[in-house]
Amino acid sequence: DSPKYYSRYLPLLYTSVLNQTKRIIDDISKMDELYKVLRLRARPKVMLATTYEQAIDIFEKYKDNILCLISDVTFAKEGEITRDAGFKLVEHVRKQVPDLPIVIQSSNIENEKRAAKQDIKFVFKDTEALLQEIRNFILVNLGFGNFIFKDVDGNKFEVAKNLLEFKEKLKIIPEESISYHAGKNHFSLWLTARGEIEIAKLLAPLKIDDFKSINHLRNHLYDVIEGLMHERTKGKIVSFRENSTWEKSSIAKLSSGALGGKGRGLAFVNSLLYSFDLSELIPKINLRTPRTAIIGIDEFESFLEVNELSPAIYKEKDYLLIKKKFLNANLSDRLIEKMRMLLEQTDKPLAIRSSGLFEDSQMQPFAGVFSTYILPNSHEYLHIRLKQACQAIKLVYASVFSKTSRDYIKAINYKIEEERMAVVIQELVGNAHDEVYYPQISGTAQSYNY
Repeated sequence: DSPKYYSRYLPLLYTSVLNQTKRIIDDISKMDELYKVLRLRARPKVMLATTYEQAIDIFEKYKDNILCLISDVTFAKEGEITRDAGFKLVEHVRKQVPDLPIVIQSSNIENEKRAAKQDIKFVFKDTEALLQEIRNFILVNLGFGNFIFKDVDGNKFEVAKNLLEFKEKLKIIPEESISYHAGKNHFSLWLTARGEIEIAKLLAPLKIDDFKSINHLRNHLYDVIEGLMHERTKGKIVSFRENSTWEKSSIAKLSSGALGGKGRGLAFVNSLLYSFDLSELIPKINLRTPRTAIIGIDEFESFLEVNELSPAIYKEKDYLLIKKKFLNANLSDRLIEKMRMLLEQTDKPLAIRSSGLFEDSQMQPFAGVFSTYILPNSHEYLHIRLKQACQAIKLVYASVFSKTSRDYIKAINYKIEEERMAVVIQELVGNAHDEVYYPQISGTAQSYNY
């Protein structure tokens, strides 16, 4: 096409891609940094061809991931301007991807009849609503934006803003909506547009006839998405949000900021255990970390600032008074709510452990310097268990300012002002016998490097 039309189309296409990228960022903000990079690289991209041969090359290279085709009618083919090159291109594409959304745009209104016969969306280039028609095509056919569950008559049932909502909505939408979208390949198209290439490839080849019933199809969709979402979080640090599940295979992060020395070590071990099949090296031994959550150091800094404990707390020497001040201070509402959701998912005893920035470093281990609290987590009322857990977190924070901590930090020529505290929350590993819970092992281990 001419530069005139390129200059009209490309800003619209790139704006649509940018908005879609923002949706992807919102969708993956709780994932680890490597996964964010990989997902953003899978964002939609615009590929421009000026000849029939270029278009064929692009299609053959990317046909498994292509979202749509927008084509002119007349352009170069085999070195000559061909009046129906666009229709020939569509014929080639549809032989391999029958359901691909396609737009034919032309300044010759007569081409609309041929497009209608081939069931192709036609846009008249000289219409004043050109950009609006292209924009509507992108929103409706390319899977950009939210997924709107509808039926064949256009009745709307539910809206999913992200993959998690999409998975949950699958449980409740009517069978006619699933049948309609599956028949149009809308599911894999929407997933592809959000960079969920792996899931889309599993779903794209499937047809309704491959399943005994629509409910079998519904269950398969749910299981595929659930399985891959669980698989990608194994060994990862995952932000804990509303409706999150405290997984055994990943570490739940309850607030932003560094993990502290102990937290870093646990995150590394957890990643190692799920990255390698240790059963090949150690047969019949199943090594796993306990279910773990970490409160990043930003909560500690906010705690001192909001409760106006800093800088006076650095000069206070009476540790009992310090603990009293910390217990009377308030954790953030956001953290308290996440702790409540966490405790709803476990009734096992918990260890509330320190994870200072200096802790577990190679040269200065800080072993036994800061506090750890073991909670039975067995009270019948959730609000009591929540209160106990929050008090333990505050006391771990207070242990930064204990005499033992101050003396140790001074002895290694550090400054107490430089220490920041994260908190590790772990389920105790053990077994219950009658009304008593027995940990598998208890003690302190120390290694030496020779």
